[in-house]
Amino acid sequence: MKQENPLKKIHLTRRKFIGYLIGGALAIEGLWVMLRSSGRQDNTQKESVLHDAGTVDSFASNQIYPFTSGQFNLIRYKDGGFMALSTKCTHLGCIVGTNTDKSGFTCPCHSSHFDIYGEVLASPATRPLDTYPIIFKDGHVWVDIAKPIKRQKFEKEQLYYA
Repeated sequence: MKQENPLKKIHLTRRKFIGYLIGGALAIEGLWVMLRSSGRQDNTQKESVLHDAGTVDSFASNQIYPFTSGQFNLIRYKDGGFMALSTKCTHLGCIVGTNTDKSGFTCPCHSSHFDIYGEVLASPATRPLDTYPIIFKDGHVWVDIAKPIKRQKFEKEQLYYA
């Protein structure tokens, strides 16, 4: 008895091939998104990465201190409180710089403006700059750059005091 070639039964048109190709690409993209989202953990589970900013006494009040290696700006306010603001704009992640009058921050990409507390003064950014937790130990200011805190507005409780 003569056997038929199983490959002869497959009739693959160009249209079917492109459909399979697009379907496969979408499936791979879907898997990629699921794997990335399942790998995200709560900030409380991340390991701390502490950046030694310096001694508490080395920071004058009402000043902004940029730390490019840690990607944050450390601010000491008039009342002695500290806040570590991320340098990443909350719009698209560009690096913000301080205003020339030192009254806040400006994004060079799309001109979002933030005040000294990181709150949005001019869009397109829709929420304040992220902050980082601060720890005071042995007279030093330590900033935990592994745990950014997303926020919707400035609140006095976000300041850290030595």
